Amino acid sequence: MERRKFIQLSSKSTVALSTLPFHDLLSITPSGLVRDRSDSTHLKEMKSWDIMVDRDAGPCEKYAAAEFQRIFKSITGAQLKAGAVPGVKKAVYIGESAVRQSPFSDFEIPAKGEEGFRIKVSKGLLLIGGAHPRGTLYGVYEFFERYIGVRFLTKDHTHIPSDASEVPVPFVDFNYEPSFFFRWPYYQENFDDPAFAVRLRANTISSEERLGGKTSQGLITHSILDYLPVSVYGKTHPEYFALVDGVRKLDVGGGGPQVCSTNSEVIRIITEGVSKVLDADPSLTNISVSQMDNNAICECPFCSALGAKEESEGAPHLALVNAVAESIAVSHPGVKIGTLVYWYSRKPPKYMTLLPNVQIMLCSIECCTFHPLDDPLCSRNKLFCEDLDRWKNICKNILIWNYNTNFTAYDLPFPNFNTIGKNVRLFQENGVQGVFMQAAGNGLSAEMSDLRNYVMAQCLWNPEKESWELVEEFCRLHYGPAASSILEYLHYLHRNAMEREVHPNCFPKASEVGLDFEVSQKIHAFFQEALKSSSDITIRNRVEKSMIPALRSLLVTAPLIYKNERYTYDDPFVSEQVFDQYKSLTKKFSMNRVAENKLTIDYINEIEAVKKGLPAILLENKIWSVLVFPEQKGRIAQVLHKPSGNSLVNKPKAEEAGITSAKETKNTWRYHQNRVFVTREFKDGSVWQRIISLPGDKDEIRITTEYTAGQQKSGWEVRERPCLFRISGSEDPKLVSVYTKSPDWNQGNLDWQFDREIIFQRLLRTDTACTSFAFYDHSKHYGISQNFDRDTFRRFFLFWHPGRKELGMEMCTPLQTLQEGQKLSFSYGIGFLKGPCVNNEELIESSAF
Repeated sequence: MERRKFIQLSSKSTVALSTLPFHDLLSITPSGLVRDRSDSTHLKEMKSWDIMVDRDAGPCEKYAAAEFQRIFKSITGAQLKAGAVPGVKKAVYIGESAVRQSPFSDFEIPAKGEEGFRIKVSKGLLLIGGAHPRGTLYGVYEFFERYIGVRFLTKDHTHIPSDASEVPVPFVDFNYEPSFFFRWPYYQENFDDPAFAVRLRANTISSEERLGGKTSQGLITHSILDYLPVSVYGKTHPEYFALVDGVRKLDVGGGGPQVCSTNSEVIRIITEGVSKVLDADPSLTNISVSQMDNNAICECPFCSALGAKEESEGAPHLALVNAVAESIAVSHPGVKIGTLVYWYSRKPPKYMTLLPNVQIMLCSIECCTFHPLDDPLCSRNKLFCEDLDRWKNICKNILIWNYNTNFTAYDLPFPNFNTIGKNVRLFQENGVQGVFMQAAGNGLSAEMSDLRNYVMAQCLWNPEKESWELVEEFCRLHYGPAASSILEYLHYLHRNAMEREVHPNCFPKASEVGLDFEVSQKIHAFFQEALKSSSDITIRNRVEKSMIPALRSLLVTAPLIYKNERYTYDDPFVSEQVFDQYKSLTKKFSMNRVAENKLTIDYINEIEAVKKGLPAILLENKIWSVLVFPEQKGRIAQVLHKPSGNSLVNKPKAEEAGITSAKETKNTWRYHQNRVFVTREFKDGSVWQRIISLPGDKDEIRITTEYTAGQQKSGWEVRERPCLFRISGSEDPKLVSVYTKSPDWNQGNLDWQFDREIIFQRLLRTDTACTSFAFYDHSKHYGISQNFDRDTFRRFFLFWHPGRKELGMEMCTPLQTLQEGQKLSFSYGIGFLKGPCVNNEELIESSAF
């Protein structure tokens, strides 16, 4: 078999040799490579040439010349001399000033943007010149990639074909301007090595002038409170902030409250704040004025009326952005006002048009990550494309915030290579100006992070590239003889997801990407084969890094059982070796986070707790079997209705079972006579107690809660959700129906649109006269009712997880002010429904209400 050597060039310019079968390299033939030498040159012929770069060139052009010199030497062994005499041949002219001193003095480079470049190869001459500041440097990297076959795979692995010095370089005149002026593959690996990020042409990482600096376009983020701080205006002007359920509530997650966007003083203060920031930094070309990261929008009459008129909850905020933009267009011409269209604001307004100096960053957080966004058969993604079409009609400056990771499990297998290239092409075809590909930006060594970083960066730089071709290329070059097993794994992962018809978002559980224990075992087997093929220590290290997700998948999906008052792994299914290997490899490859908001060490501690066994109490009578985790706030983990044989709660997996109560609380519990008492003591002296009981052989599960305030609490409410109940997964309200009773039954989920939600969360009803909250699954022929006294609860929220086949019914107590030592208590029962709720014939087995 014909074999071909390749060179690995590290970031420290050290060289190592390896080999690959020639047929395995066919997919990486450079796009500009030719074999006809009649109208071409080659690097070996250029060994006697000089490099010409103007002595007054900027730092980035000088760095571009140094990079050309470094890579050329790594290929040929020859050190090209810098300082060619202007106008001579047998020289490489690098930079705008240098190429104008070449024999082609009329050499023109792309005048548009910051990154366009031109490469001209002729007999005895190579000219690379580009726009300021990064065009020339990008031109150098493009030359070696396009015509020599160099591939910048990772920070310490640059692939160079062994015959690179003899590859014919055609006489060409090549111009290139990137489609996007903002390109960000969001991985920690890029922040850790900005020079490598520049080789990938990610223009959002480093401000270092030598590396070309960042694009002038800044990321649009949740920012509106930067100009209207709650700490400054919250107490004196609560009317500046969103009215939610009749209250100007300032303590809101997601960075803080939304503002009252129609308040004229709010608009004035924000406009002045934006102007001050721009005055302080005249280099800014855009500035973010965007909503906070929650959906607690203002419900005041003016905001509500505008939202209703425009048929978009985001309309009031967009009107505010337009008002700011109108003023800034006069005071700071050329600056764009940027805002996210995200979550509740993604739906375009019906009549409003955005001003020319407004830019939007359209976010796809609700979308399916497995199917391409333009897949007409994926309802979530189809709706996104419809929104994009409408946004194009009212805004000419569109960027995209696209999601490419599992935020709840950075290191779990995540099948989305079908989508990356296709989505980027969709953005290009629709005139999008920039793309933020959010991934594991705050953690190292996430699932296939090196491969993903390469694929994303390549597609952003050249949207014509195909994801799977890049996957094949990277794997063949990076994993060598182990590549076949890893490629088999990747194709199996995606094929399995397709067969299971999953539609995961960017917060999926294992099951939502098609993983179960059997699938996890198959995945692990692929990596065992890959390790057998990795005799070389460098290749073995790369394979070990890539197999961390296979180990996480086993830990997540392995069966857990209740035994001896503990909830733990079923011993035969996961060996001690899997635990040890996971801990060892995450440490070896500095994998510091397992999720956006969870450190690896915390997750390992949770898994260790599951291994030892979590305290679990089984409550039983003739009707019910209820498993409670007392150290997890009294979580109800399993519910079996014995007469019907229905299990009403999905059995917790390890990533859920290991979650313990917050560290800032003191937690105690006890068990007595079919009752579990769970107590939590907080730092402010507040005490929370929950009692879960099965009274006698009654047909209800009883939950009683008492809260004692350790200090005064204003606008206080308790949000109570006993557990997530198991449903069929259908979004059809005729199959899964949700009801409230006040005094008659009323179905509340008839006209909802799930495709705009990450996890469907909706206020179902506000009514203190309500006495029951229930659902019935017609396909499973069962349901649950949560029953309580009148005036116990005031607001009723539905949490719906179709992908996870779970539904939660949350009840909120009336808002009140509690004094120090004052108690708030409530009680309710959980009953089984053997039929749908019908007025005058409720068909509920509970006799308690």
